[in-house]
Amino acid sequence: MKYPLLGRPLKLTQQQIFQAIKLKHSQSSKQVANKFGVARSTLLRHIAKQKRAS
Repeated sequence: MKYPLLGRPLKLTQQQIFQAIKLKHSQSSKQVANKFGVARSTLLRHIAKQKRAS
């Protein structure tokens, strides 16, 4: 049985995280975060979580 996700919704979708990872190769973390409208720390946390999962 799969339980519903509890808590605050994520700021970035899975697709946005993949786009951010690609952009981060050519831009700074701050620029990528501004593009998606999130804080730099939020962006880095999502990217780190994605890398741990793969």
